[in-house]
Amino acid sequence: MKGNSEGSQSTSKNTSDTQRTHGITSLEQRAEALLTEAFPAGLIVPVDIDFLAEGHLGLEIVPIPGLEANHDLWGSLWKARDGQHKIIVDQHVLDDQPNLYRFTLGEEIAHYVLHRAHFAEVQTVEQACEVQRALQADLHHMERNAKWFASALLMPRRLVREEAARLYGQLVAYVGYANADAVLKKLTGLLARQFRVSQQAMKYRLDDHPCRVTEAVQTAMASHDASLWEGTR
Repeated sequence: MKGNSEGSQSTSKNTSDTQRTHGITSLEQRAEALLTEAFPAGLIVPVDIDFLAEGHLGLEIVPIPGLEANHDLWGSLWKARDGQHKIIVDQHVLDDQPNLYRFTLGEEIAHYVLHRAHFAEVQTVEQACEVQRALQADLHHMERNAKWFASALLMPRRLVREEAARLYGQLVAYVGYANADAVLKKLTGLLARQFRVSQQAMKYRLDDHPCRVTEAVQTAMASHDASLWEGTR
């Protein structure tokens, strides 16, 4: 995976690949089900995406020096010669860019869950990169689906909304209701650090359905309400 907007979630409910349509609700439900299977005792933030890949799905994570420099990719799914699916990831991203690494891993997990038939004949790093580039060039909706699925894994809806409500109450108690943009910016930064994602990825998640935290903050601040919502909806 490589793209200009990490965490962008422009998936349409009407988009489909050649094998299956994945709407927003379906993507959210499948991501939630996967997290429930992998963490039956409950989720802890930040989500342990390495365990999800290796411990639960059995996907070996293989660092590749120069993957980005040589193939213009941060990561890809790879079906090795022994039939084992693996995730290859640029060595520098793994070592030095933790937020990007986590989101890249989330996207490749998404490709494994949603699209692994496209990688059925892949047996080399070069072939994996060719398939990945084809997904980006010709099947944009599949990349968007992967981004949404990754966001749902790394920033689960229920936990994001719960933490947003908790932090919002603290912020408005301290700074008041005069500047919604400032509260949203601070809230985004705090949540991004807590969930170990980029601020850009968290902003998309807060803006979009099904979280809609941005809308809730703007509405609550306009009415001087110290709560975003009653309970978790």
